[in-house]
Amino acid sequence: MVKWFWANQERANVSGELVRESATKILDRLYPGHEPFEFSSGWLEAFKSRHGIRSYRRFGESGFVDMVALANTLLAIRDILDQYAWKDIYNMDEIGLSIGCRYCKFRFVYCKCLNMI
Repeated sequence: MVKWFWANQERANVSGELVRESATKILDRLYPGHEPFEFSSGWLEAFKSRHGIRSYRRFGESGFVDMVALANTLLAIRDILDQYAWKDIYNMDEIGLSIGCRYCKFRFVYCKCLNMI
């Protein structure tokens, strides 16, 4: 079960329900005709605690990231960046803040641009 979890955690959002469903399938394969067994929430918490598994919630689009494609893309980006000096590489980030009340609404946009030097 632990091997299944570690193999699948990067490819999909592995929920507690998915872990319990997979544990049931593995039990059925290993012990056909076994007595009925329910993988409860308590079993799930003990399983996670025993194997040092923590729950992380992936927000928005981050839950749909293909980790293999991401690793390949990062290598390609590093190859491109290696062509430039550190002083010529910049990172820009934009942060938006909306403040509203009953009668008015304000939106502030803050941009920062930094380099490694």
